[in-house]
Amino acid sequence: MKQQNSLHAHESARRIRRGLAVAGLSLAPMALIAAPATADHPVIRTAAAESTGGSADEQQSLSGAAYDAFLEGRLVTAYTINRNLNPFDLSVDVTNQKATIGGTVETEAQRALAIEIAAGIDPITDVDNKINIKAGAEEEAERSVGEAVDDASTTAAVKTRLLSNDVTSGLTIDVDTRDSVVTLSGQVDTPVESDLATQIAMNTDGVTDVVNKLTVEMS
Repeated sequence: MKQQNSLHAHESARRIRRGLAVAGLSLAPMALIAAPATADHPVIRTAAAESTGGSADEQQSLSGAAYDAFLEGRLVTAYTINRNLNPFDLSVDVTNQKATIGGTVETEAQRALAIEIAAGIDPITDVDNKINIKAGAEEEAERSVGEAVDDASTTAAVKTRLLSNDVTSGLTIDVDTRDSVVTLSGQVDTPVESDLATQIAMNTDGVTDVVNKLTVEMS
């Protein structure tokens, strides 16, 4: 009997959690965030009572889960109205007033912001940071517009020199530049042509190093 009551309470808690999270998006956001964060809140009491329909003891034991669901809804809403965060990138779970934030964001700043928002909700006693940063996103974001333009100009200069050379197959050689380092890829006819392409790239203004990933086509 106790096990059945426990399963019933757990399932009811999950229904409340989902319902309140959705309600948090449909109610006036600032009103939800500013709502009194107490277990006596009428939304909490009503949700718990309607979900169980059982004894007073069952309703009392569910109030903690309902309270967590309410806090979860507030946190989801806070992420939704923040223009620097995408709520769909984050997962939120609140258990015993401890928030666990997961998901994947673009930058370290976004991760720090998500954790700071959670920590700023007074009833939340602890925040477990499980947010990942998208591979390569932080590094890409740190590049300035000037650096990107310089690299693009270098790529164009190397490509032009390869196309104008009678020996190198400029059309089959791909050129990519990052932080003044040129990477050559594609296929060439001979090892000599591969070495020549490397030398041409290295002698181009603005190039600090060349990574040769060219393959020689076997005849």
